[in-house]
Amino acid sequence: MVRVWRVVEFVTAALPTRKPLLLVMFILLSAAMGQGQEAPAPAAPETARIKSFTYAGSGCPPGSAVGSISEDGEVLTLKFSNFSVSTSSTPLRKNCDVAINLQYPAGWSYSLASVVLRGYANLDAGVKGVHKVSNYVQGQQSTGYFTGYLEGPYNDNYQHNGDLEPVVFSECHKVRDININTEVRVDNSANPTGSGILDVDTKDVLFKFEIQWKLCSEGLR
Repeated sequence: MVRVWRVVEFVTAALPTRKPLLLVMFILLSAAMGQGQEAPAPAAPETARIKSFTYAGSGCPPGSAVGSISEDGEVLTLKFSNFSVSTSSTPLRKNCDVAINLQYPAGWSYSLASVVLRGYANLDAGVKGVHKVSNYVQGQQSTGYFTGYLEGPYNDNYQHNGDLEPVVFSECHKVRDININTEVRVDNSANPTGSGILDVDTKDVLFKFEIQWKLCSEGLR
């Protein structure tokens, strides 16, 4: 179980731009409840904050994204303008990898808990759309995944909610960065004459990634 450390509201209508932009919101949350705990775990460390970030990928080439970190360091907001795929153009797959440098006490460990992915799809019968997220914590070999699927005929906004599996916590007693890779793709191999578009470049799109925390026990590695 996780509970929100601080509620953050983001109003898309306030964006001073003529072209709608993809919004990614990265929020630090309170600690997770430990296994067998009856009482809530302590809140996330007060000094936890996002220090910096970099991005790269076919869905976010240099100059196509603008990012900002909130004054308290709890929220990273990224705005993209080149993150959509279509069967009428190449590539049929685009991705964006965001590397995030976190600051937090060494006695804590964290993981990416859950995601909310929104977008728009217009898919002919037999055409598929995939919206996938993976995360890698520096120093760990495992990778957590969440994938949302759509299949045509479909012409509407969509939302995928879910938890990443497996849950990958950072090493205890070491401060580690996290990489989050978001991928969208369309596939018309089952209907080569069918068309499709997956668009995460609209003003109502919100990617929300939630962090959960836990205290490290003495001797836990």
